[in-house]
Amino acid sequence: MPMFRDTGKQKTIYWFTISWDGFDEYSEGSMSFPRNEYDDAVDGIKYYLEKYKNRDAYLSGFAMEDKTSSKSLMTPELIKQVTGE
Repeated sequence: MPMFRDTGKQKTIYWFTISWDGFDEYSEGSMSFPRNEYDDAVDGIKYYLEKYKNRDAYLSGFAMEDKTSSKSLMTPELIKQVTGE
């Protein structure tokens, strides 16, 4: 299934990655998730940080992309917004 359908307008997808460190290569990991809306992505980040807090999870990536380009959204302001730190 293609990531984008050609509907005649730009389709933006927001991707975020939640990671956690481990004692070795078998206990570390990460998961990436797509969302169609920015606010849904921020809510998803908060949800998965809470879900995996026992693993000391952290946000390791956040970006938006469309058919022709991509842009990192990892800013200190965003990190403060989703972590409260």
